[in-house]
Amino acid sequence: MSDEELLWLVRHKVRRRILLAVGEAGRISATSLKEKLGISTGSLYYNLRQLAPLITQDQRRNYMLTEQGERIYRVVTQQSPDTAAIKPPSKLITTLSNIFFPVWLFSPIYESAGASAIVGGTSIALIILLLVNARYELVLLHAVRPDSFSLQFFGLKLLLTLIAAHAYLSFVSWLLGGRAHTSKLSTYFKSQDILPALAEHGRFLACMMAAFLPMGLLPGVTILDRVFKLGLLTGEYSFIIRDVLLVISQTITVLLLTAAIAYAKKLRWQSALAAAFSFFYLSYGASYFIR
Repeated sequence: MSDEELLWLVRHKVRRRILLAVGEAGRISATSLKEKLGISTGSLYYNLRQLAPLITQDQRRNYMLTEQGERIYRVVTQQSPDTAAIKPPSKLITTLSNIFFPVWLFSPIYESAGASAIVGGTSIALIILLLVNARYELVLLHAVRPDSFSLQFFGLKLLLTLIAAHAYLSFVSWLLGGRAHTSKLSTYFKSQDILPALAEHGRFLACMMAAFLPMGLLPGVTILDRVFKLGLLTGEYSFIIRDVLLVISQTITVLLLTAAIAYAKKLRWQSALAAAFSFFYLSYGASYFIR
């Protein structure tokens, strides 16, 4: 990355404060850095991943500046010598960010292999349980109820949905992150990169499965409606309730996918949101094609 791109990277207030804190301390632990900045763990790890060209870890897992980081740190401190003027965000902004951009959900999943396996496995098991009991199928971002339910076709469509979502979001993230200009797809096939790449894709898949959990809202309400005989989805306006539940579940899923993509793929939230929304529109296009 050029110095201009690196300087653009630290225009974000939180990342700028992280760079200044690490540069001032020389070496600092994640706990100390979090306490000093007064931000959430998820926000800290997300922005540290964004600052990977500038900040690294030593053998004791303390954070320190890279050679590029030291150069950018000198430029930033010369431009803004009064580091105290860079104040932490307000509680309102932090709260809204945690609600609509919940990277804190995905930092433990992504940073821990155990958490990744447990959360990913539990999420997909819960989604399958809800869909099968309600006799729904998941097709991208649509929970649809086929005329005849078959476990064989259910499993096939779910598998294709996960593969398509993972491949599409990974590719779009690669494009939106500007990696198409700096790397080639052939680099993924280098022998020394295979295991790290597989682990990276596995962690992203776990984050993605957790983000898909809200798609169980409509099947879940369908089960409750059947068990308690509420009549919500069998009355005259049942189609409206179904559509509202589907839109709510899709909206929450898009927000969660945005946070997952931003964290896993090191994208700015705007680019991650564009990737998630493009998948949403792809889902709608596919649903019309299927119909």
